[in-house]
Amino acid sequence: MVEKDLYQKSLNLMKKKIENDGYLLKEDINILLDLIDNNKLKLLTYTLLYSGRRVSECLLLKPKNIYEDINEIEWAILKKKDTKNIVYKKKACYPGLIESLISYIVKNNIHWDDYIFSSPQNIKDKKHYSRQNIWYVIHKAGLKMGKNIHPHTLRHTYGIMLAMDGASFKTIQNQLDHENPSTTQIYLDIGQVHIKEDLKKMERKVLK
Repeated sequence: MVEKDLYQKSLNLMKKKIENDGYLLKEDINILLDLIDNNKLKLLTYTLLYSGRRVSECLLLKPKNIYEDINEIEWAILKKKDTKNIVYKKKACYPGLIESLISYIVKNNIHWDDYIFSSPQNIKDKKHYSRQNIWYVIHKAGLKMGKNIHPHTLRHTYGIMLAMDGASFKTIQNQLDHENPSTTQIYLDIGQVHIKEDLKKMERKVLK
């Protein structure tokens, strides 16, 4: 009984964290993107929103990691912020993400082995973006919307958006790399709340 109580307490804490970190609903996404003027940072924000990946993973993205023919991206995932311990994982993509990335790559003539969004941190050039830079840009845009937004907000947004669009439990768990299935269930629960709210707004139909 004690273990069950501790487990439920842990779940409640996770749910509270997601709600405290915040998330955007679909009507907020275009507003956020419109508030970011820089095209590279706009695409980076879009990629965070529609992949659920972390900033560090997006900054390591190269054209060679994009597999258009099978609609997958191979993400370089850092384990515990250790740059020498990288795990590569292929993930299926949300519709439109790969098309948006390839359009930007072609337009800006980015080489297949170059970084799309940034340069390595040991190269001091004006094109480099750190996680702190990106946090500031997204947070500043969020403040203009009257919302406390940061990059992890976008990860939560992706999970809840998947849930609201009817994605399966396994899909959400796989896309966000949840080790604990209970974390995935929280996204489904929050998504279901919003679905119910949307249904309440629809015209009442009664069969007579």
